[in-house]
Amino acid sequence: MTTVEKIQSEIKSLSPEEHAHLRVWFFERDWEQWDRQIEKDVESGKLDFLIEEALAEKGQGHLKELQGHLLLKMKVASFRSGLVHMMSINE
Repeated sequence: MTTVEKIQSEIKSLSPEEHAHLRVWFFERDWEQWDRQIEKDVESGKLDFLIEEALAEKGQGHLKELQGHLLLKMKVASFRSGLVHMMSINE
């Protein structure tokens, strides 16, 4: 039996509450990995083209001014929180 098969077997034996907790843990872990990858891509300059495109669009008057970076972070955090909540109540 492979490690994955053993883990799958253990997951099947979890209570609904434990299973919901595990799903939330996986979900948060995936977001953390995504965040680290984005940070790495930003630091390496891999996403610089997005900044250039945004500045060009702004220069042409196609973008709205945001109320700061905090607004975007709040929307992302709210979205994540909502997904985690939905995942835990759907168990």
